[in-house]
Amino acid sequence: MNKLFYTIVGIVLGFLIYKVVCKYGVSGNKCKQTFNQIKINKKNKIHLHHWLIHTILLYFNYFNKNSKYYYIYLGLNLGGIIHGILMYKNWYIIYT
Repeated sequence: MNKLFYTIVGIVLGFLIYKVVCKYGVSGNKCKQTFNQIKINKKNKIHLHHWLIHTILLYFNYFNKNSKYYYIYLGLNLGGIIHGILMYKNWYIIYT
């Protein structure tokens, strides 16, 4: 029961944190954060969306099952993935 509870709390927290931090659509659908964008040349870039970053982090969470924060961390990553896919129209565009 505690595992499910902590996972759900983590999902809700992860989703709400991104809901507050990421203001997609407010300024013409342009992302203000650029730390996750790798410029290839003047025109093209690779955009590592937060759902993709959380998917990678979720993989590393697999190796840390003994941590007491495992299920919170799992939920936070799942919340980031859910927010990134559900709230963005261009969630699937990585290379532009």
